[in-house]
Amino acid sequence: MSKIKVRYNRDRFIKWRWLHSLLLGRPNALLSISHRVRSTKSGRFSGPHDWGRLIALGVLLVDLAALGFRAPSLWTRTGYWPGLAATFGGLLIAIIVLKLSRPGIYWDWLGFGVLQIVLGIASKDLAEAADAAMFYATMFASAFLMIWIAMTISSGKGRAWLGAGGLACLAVASLGSLDYAIRNAIGVDTVLLTTLVLTGLSIIGLGISIRSDREMRDENPS
Repeated sequence: MSKIKVRYNRDRFIKWRWLHSLLLGRPNALLSISHRVRSTKSGRFSGPHDWGRLIALGVLLVDLAALGFRAPSLWTRTGYWPGLAATFGGLLIAIIVLKLSRPGIYWDWLGFGVLQIVLGIASKDLAEAADAAMFYATMFASAFLMIWIAMTISSGKGRAWLGAGGLACLAVASLGSLDYAIRNAIGVDTVLLTTLVLTGLSIIGLGISIRSDREMRDENPS
């Protein structure tokens, strides 16, 4: 019991140190803390088939986004509403990552999936400016969380894939919020579907990177 409490306090201290460094604009301290967190999460997705499940998850997300882009012509009579693809995508992320994380829980990944669900549901009605502000604030939080998850990935190539995806999602969120404030020509669902494609491609890249690292270790066991 005491060991669990000590570990909990240590993890909480690391998270507060990360937030403190981020707010004060200390990138070197942030990188140092992310390296420490990365060392504690090095066993993530280490199962023999985890890489394949990550690739499958990424492909499903891209497929959902593709169906969403074609929704106006194919799903008009099936009850499709903007954000449905993102909602199902978030559910897939949460369910599959929960399975991969057993017996523990990857809380950051779970939180990322929940944010996608929230974004999908919230996108149905953005008539008020306050609703739109909350929606895009959540989208920015999702992008920053993806970048943080990338910084904790032990695979260098996987870290690059997720980091690039997070930065791209951040750019899309910025463009979407700016467009909404000026003329609202792009559409919220288009913004969500674009980030869903980027997320899916990033997760596919993560899975491929983990497989590549595993094959390299097998070829050079020393």
